[in-house]
Amino acid sequence: MTAHSETPRLMQIGEWRIDSSSGVLTRGDKQVRLEPRVMAVLLDLAAHADQVRSKDDIIGAVWGDTYVGEASLSRCISELRRTLGDDARDPKYIETLPKRGYRLLAQVRTLAPDTKSLSGPPVPEPKRPLWQTLVAAGIVAALFVAWWQGRPAPDADSIRTIAVLPLRALSDDPQQRFFAEGLTEQLIANMTTIESVRVVSGRSARLARDAEASAADIAAALGVDAVVDGTVQRSAQRTLVSLELVQASTERLIWGGSYQERGDDWIEIQQEVAAQATREIALSLSALRGVTISRPENAEARIELDRGRLLAARGSPVDAVRSLDHFRLALEIDGGYALAWALLADVQATLAWNNWSNPSSAYAEARSAAHTALDLDPTLADAHAVLAAVAAERNQDWPEAERRFQTAVGLEPRSAFALERYGRYQRRMGRPEDAATSTAAALAIEPDSIPIAVSHAWSLILINELEGARALLESSLDLDDAFALAYAGLCAIANLEEQYGEARGSCARAAAMPGHELELGARAYAEARDGDEAAARASLAELEQFDSTAAALAIATAHLGMGNEEAAIAVLESAETRRALWLPALLENPYLRPLSDAPRVQRILDALLIPTAGDE
Repeated sequence: MTAHSETPRLMQIGEWRIDSSSGVLTRGDKQVRLEPRVMAVLLDLAAHADQVRSKDDIIGAVWGDTYVGEASLSRCISELRRTLGDDARDPKYIETLPKRGYRLLAQVRTLAPDTKSLSGPPVPEPKRPLWQTLVAAGIVAALFVAWWQGRPAPDADSIRTIAVLPLRALSDDPQQRFFAEGLTEQLIANMTTIESVRVVSGRSARLARDAEASAADIAAALGVDAVVDGTVQRSAQRTLVSLELVQASTERLIWGGSYQERGDDWIEIQQEVAAQATREIALSLSALRGVTISRPENAEARIELDRGRLLAARGSPVDAVRSLDHFRLALEIDGGYALAWALLADVQATLAWNNWSNPSSAYAEARSAAHTALDLDPTLADAHAVLAAVAAERNQDWPEAERRFQTAVGLEPRSAFALERYGRYQRRMGRPEDAATSTAAALAIEPDSIPIAVSHAWSLILINELEGARALLESSLDLDDAFALAYAGLCAIANLEEQYGEARGSCARAAAMPGHELELGARAYAEARDGDEAAARASLAELEQFDSTAAALAIATAHLGMGNEEAAIAVLESAETRRALWLPALLENPYLRPLSDAPRVQRILDALLIPTAGDE
């Protein structure tokens, strides 16, 4: 295959038979249907088999003008490796070349439509028009991409009417089709609230889709300027929805979004995805029209907001709860204060992540408050950053989190709030250099912020710039000698430098702070490495009094300090089977991070879809 050849419908890649039109991979009796974007990445690699493809080239071919971060591509590569049964360390299909890109190693050959192969019978070709086939398969031949990118830019003023096409379920399961229909109706209902846009009735769009018309034909028949199209896929407790807004006259992508939700409450998932997508579509149209939002600030409400912000910055559960009272008072004074809603949402997310409150209800309140903030001001970076954090922490939806963080930073490049939280996320994704860049930028904007200084110190610890981290932590404690995460950082530095006596003191100070008892894991690590096994076992016993899911990383840290790597990994595996919310912080933990190279830990990260060094 060459870059300019037409993508064949059927091909053989290694042991797998590929049907590019349906997105189905077959090997023996096993059939797997890929998401359109994942299939598009595979087709792009196949079109350049045995050639190195840079990340930028693949992203440009598959996503076109839609801005996405490298995390979206890494997720697709991880999904392909898992589906193909590949290993990043000993690849047979997809090879990673650090700093260069990816290469498809397996042999690729085109199959005739009636070809019989060892991988099984051909999958019947679905009857669908060419336009739908191209969208579903994600055709990325270079000639087509060049034509697409040369089309005129979308004109927001010309988009006044939109049709929501019935979403397609990537499964024959009647329940999934039912879910897709319900989500379509919910999306139509929500989008009718977008100002200056008319949404055609669901019945009209359904008839057009059933007629198997092209996008241009559907738009002409319905008299609309753009269409929303998408797919739905559900497996186990996860639901993945991919949506696109396409201008009909140019068939140019205006907006694209991917949403991954956990849980089995389909009505709640439908409502949440429809609400998020509607806000983002409205924001994309507003951005094209150059719309900005501003409103006068109530002085009394601002005083309460500042009081709440000061309390929230102290990093303790008591102060976090007290800050909520001030944010709520600010909202009693001015219910339309978008920033107060966003900061209230951030505190609720903080309470959930630290297990200082019931995570399920706290994250729900965080998401609701952040959405309220965006209803009031769709351009508020702080609210987008909170929703990004919720997507990562509650749903473990890394592409959605990356996209929202990019949106937040793009809307307000000098938002220290958004930059610092993006840095936290990057640390958890195993991207410490990127994290250090983000937190350094945040600290340059707000150099007097203790939480940001401490966060940047943790970024520096992960890239082994220990002296710079130590200076930040010590200066932070000069200003606030009760900031637990600063003591935890000094504990980590001392442990890494094998100064275990010093580490024990800092760890003990951190663990003694209310809400930070899980620092007992680092204390046990220091005690064990200092030769005090009895003290280490006592600290471990204290840890085991906590919920084992929430304390998994701390318990694993303690076992690792005692030299029991097997027990540490077993704890992590047990946490993964229970879908522990806190497990993704493994790559942020300076003690456990070296374990990421172990095959069993790699399997945990693969299960979480966390892009690791093998995907970079």
